[in-house]
Amino acid sequence: MSKWTDKPENKLLEFVQYLDVHLPGTARVYFSINEKQFVESVEVILDLAIRTLEQNAASHNDLGELALSTMLTDLIRHSGIPCEKESYRNGHVDITVNHPRVRQYQYLGECKIYNGFNRHCGGCNQLLKRYMSGRDMRGFLLEFFKRPGMYKLLQELKNKFDSTSPLSMKGKTQEHKQIKGAFVSLHTHFTASKVEVLHLGCNLYFP
Repeated sequence: MSKWTDKPENKLLEFVQYLDVHLPGTARVYFSINEKQFVESVEVILDLAIRTLEQNAASHNDLGELALSTMLTDLIRHSGIPCEKESYRNGHVDITVNHPRVRQYQYLGECKIYNGFNRHCGGCNQLLKRYMSGRDMRGFLLEFFKRPGMYKLLQELKNKFDSTSPLSMKGKTQEHKQIKGAFVSLHTHFTASKVEVLHLGCNLYFP
């Protein structure tokens, strides 16, 4: 008997299993019931989008920030999750990922081409003081690396954050549990709420 004659709940389960195989993270985002689940699920999709960009680095490592962030936005959107580029949040933030069902949940991201600690902090400052209202749990700062040694440079950024505690950072940074080289910092927002920033990289260096 064909599976298409099964009960509706069996069809739904089969479709969710299909999504988990072909679009990892999509079903998790859709069915997430709180902001923590939403953020963790979006990061599964974000990690896969970065891996796709890295796999084709030779074809687009000469592009600028806007083109690269647009490609990343498109990859996230193609997973079936609402994602906007250059949406207005007291300024034009590079990437906005929205929950498909719960309107108040969003995940904002800023993208830079790596050029040292000060530029990275400048991007974090934009994210924390211009785009994030203090209500969101976490935003992300993605660096496109066009030079070798991405993981060493990310570790240097992490060490520098730990030694200088910029942008009202609280405590020490924490390694991300799934994304290689990524780390999370906790900051006191100007509203006095605590918000997190995920720092991560995309390797576009091609010898």
